[in-house]
Amino acid sequence: MNYDSIIFDMDGTLWNTEKQVCAAWNKVLEDAGHPKRVSEDEIKKYMGLPMNEIGMKLFKTDNYDEVAELFGKCMDYENRYIAACGGVLYQDLIRVLRELSERVPLYIVSNCQSGYIEAFFEAHKTAEYFRDYLCYGDTGQLKDRNIRTIIKRNNLVNPVYVGDTQGDADAAAAAGVDFVWASYGFGKADGYVRKIDSFPDILTL
Repeated sequence: MNYDSIIFDMDGTLWNTEKQVCAAWNKVLEDAGHPKRVSEDEIKKYMGLPMNEIGMKLFKTDNYDEVAELFGKCMDYENRYIAACGGVLYQDLIRVLRELSERVPLYIVSNCQSGYIEAFFEAHKTAEYFRDYLCYGDTGQLKDRNIRTIIKRNNLVNPVYVGDTQGDADAAAAAGVDFVWASYGFGKADGYVRKIDSFPDILTL
């Protein structure tokens, strides 16, 4: 297939921030006097979910409004923490993004909170490689809607979405675009047109 653009998921596709998110959330919870503490294994289960769903699962509630203030503080501090210390980038990420961006426009669509993608840009100086980006925190819309928005406002004709979970595959299908599965990430997926076992494999797409 000849794709005119690539849209990337974030967590499990471009980088891993489990350790950093865990440290940031636990500091906020401790400072607030809350008994809850999170582990990296627990964080891994939440990666890729919309932020309100994570908040409800984290605090075991069906009413996000009950935990919105505290969880909002977790996310705000997480953004600042990650912007300062960065995350774990997948293999040769900067080199591959540089090469890809010279060949095809690159975009990001994630279920993360507002400010998280910007933290990635700030920590690793990656903003120059992406033409546009959108997340759940910006719009309150799920991933398939945000993929369609990116497509529409950038006049994309034949994009492909790259992600690591079945949720990513389902979102790509709902948005009407092909899906490439990053098998090195957090989840399993089917319905993909191609599989990449390491980030540099995207250069063969």
